[in-house]
Amino acid sequence: MPTTDATSIGIKEQDLNIINRITWTPTQSTAAPTGFMLTPEQRVVQQDGGTWSDLFNREWLINTSPLFAVVAWWLFIVVLGLAAWPLLFVLLPGLPDRGYPLAKVAGMLIVAWIVWAGGTLNLLTWTQPGIALTVLGLIVVSLVIGLRHRVALLEYVRLNWRHLVIVELITFILFLVFVFVRLGNPDMWAQTLGGEKPMDFAYFNAVLRSTVFPPYDPWFAGGYLNYYYFGFVLVGMPSNCWESCPR
Repeated sequence: MPTTDATSIGIKEQDLNIINRITWTPTQSTAAPTGFMLTPEQRVVQQDGGTWSDLFNREWLINTSPLFAVVAWWLFIVVLGLAAWPLLFVLLPGLPDRGYPLAKVAGMLIVAWIVWAGGTLNLLTWTQPGIALTVLGLIVVSLVIGLRHRVALLEYVRLNWRHLVIVELITFILFLVFVFVRLGNPDMWAQTLGGEKPMDFAYFNAVLRSTVFPPYDPWFAGGYLNYYYFGFVLVGMPSNCWESCPR
């Protein structure tokens, strides 16, 4: 917060408990490099990414059939998990389950991080083709690794297939539990407790709508988001890939 006098906000100059305090005058604050505002070039890039109707087809089956949407999300997560597991199998030899229960989360993290990193470099990875190519790249890498370790991999599956099936059942049951939780309470706002969901939904929409990163700020016209937003990238990655409208 810009201020001309530390005492005006109740801070003593000799207070040793204050760490890394930076005092800015209004003039210094005005001269900040960006002021959290998009440059004209960044605004053009964000706008060129397309409108909502360009990015999401409301007539697409995933946006008209809730059942199809649930099935599509689950299958996408399963594919990412299967694609990531050969990597974990090789990288985590000390784990009895060779990282199989972590595979779905790892697959989502790998793809989301790659497309996010590309987006921060102004590459068009945060697009449907960009995400699809990243998923395809993960599958190809895992196939190569799986073929090189196919003997150990197949032997492990033969000896532990019951354990793998149990992990899949537990994961699927938990997925359905949270689907029913959302079906039972889809409201975005608790009337008595309030909450952060409207803010989160605005940030989620901004991340989906953005062409590159950082995303635009939905609460500050012309600005970019000064907030930790990778969680929205992680959840938005399947939505962006499938053109699933946020609701």
